[in-house]
Amino acid sequence: MAKSFTPEEVEVLRKNPYTAYVDEKMITFTVAFKVAFMDLYRKGYPPRKILPELGYDLEMIGKSRLNGISQQIRLQAESDTGFQQGRTRRRPLSETPPDEVAALTDRQMIHRLEVEITYLRQELEFIKKITSPDSSDRRKD
Repeated sequence: MAKSFTPEEVEVLRKNPYTAYVDEKMITFTVAFKVAFMDLYRKGYPPRKILPELGYDLEMIGKSRLNGISQQIRLQAESDTGFQQGRTRRRPLSETPPDEVAALTDRQMIHRLEVEITYLRQELEFIKKITSPDSSDRRKD
C-alpha cells in the first residue's frame, strides 16, 4: 500500500506542472508528463531516474507508487487509446446515471469536474488549431 501524502507534500506536488491532481492518497499526472516519461524510458532511463528528472522527489512518491506509475504509463502507451489525463478516462458527469452521481463524495465530484474541464479545454484548443488558417497560407500585403 502506498504511503499517504502529508499536507505539505500535497502542496509541493500540486506545484509541479506535470501534476494533474493530488490529494493525501493519490496523485495523477498530465498527458505531457506521460509523454516525457515514455520518451526518457525509451532512451533507457530507469523510472527512479525519470521522476527526479521531471521534478518529483522519489522519497515523497515512494517505491510502491513509483512501480505503479511506471506500469500504468507503459500500459497506456501500448493501449489503443493512448495516454489519458489523470488515471483513466471516465464518462462525463452529464452521461453518468443520477444514482452514481448521487453516490459521489464532494471531493470526487470536484475532481471529476476538474478533469472534465481540463479535457474540454484541451479539446477546444485542438479544435481552434485545426480550424484556424495556417499562417503560411496568409498573404502578406
